Amino acid sequence: MNLLKCTIRVDASFNPENNLLGIGVMVQSSDDPKKDGPIQSVHSETHYHADQRSKENFAILRGLQIAYGLGYKKVKIRTTFNSWRKNLKEDQKCEKNFEKQSIHGEILRFTKLFEEVKFGYLPTKKNIEVRKLAREGAHLLPKKKKSFDDEPRYFGYSLDQIIEMENRKREEDEFDQPPTFKEPTDKDEVPW
Repeated sequence: MNLLKCTIRVDASFNPENNLLGIGVMVQSSDDPKKDGPIQSVHSETHYHADQRSKENFAILRGLQIAYGLGYKKVKIRTTFNSWRKNLKEDQKCEKNFEKQSIHGEILRFTKLFEEVKFGYLPTKKNIEVRKLAREGAHLLPKKKKSFDDEPRYFGYSLDQIIEMENRKREEDEFDQPPTFKEPTDKDEVPW
């Protein structure tokens, strides 16, 4: 089990055109309780038919689930959703609303699985990366341009197999290109 403290930054974004909810989660961990530490993992998720009104709470819940799955025992959730954060913090402190049949109640019940859970505020200016992850999840950002990292890797194949796959890919790419028409010149032989 990983006993390091982890900081989870979360954000949510909703796309009304296609009813997609994007969740952005960044996991950071450190031995120092005063620092968030280096980034351990980032997550951009797409959820269909999600309730737009509870998107902030859903992002917090997903952050806790990811932290639990990674084995952390002490978690600090940082979010720009200050009113949600204050409500959760107050309910956790007073130990009330744990029985609610909602995402709010589910978050509070989930906190019992950890040794410590704190809810902290994160200014919007410091949440740009996570906001971008949420917007990617909600399909609000344009698709990335193709880069070298998007190319397939050929581990475990022989050189002949790699050449054959590359040739097949090249042929498919050529097939997808529209035909070109070249105007005849005086030097070209015209069939009519």
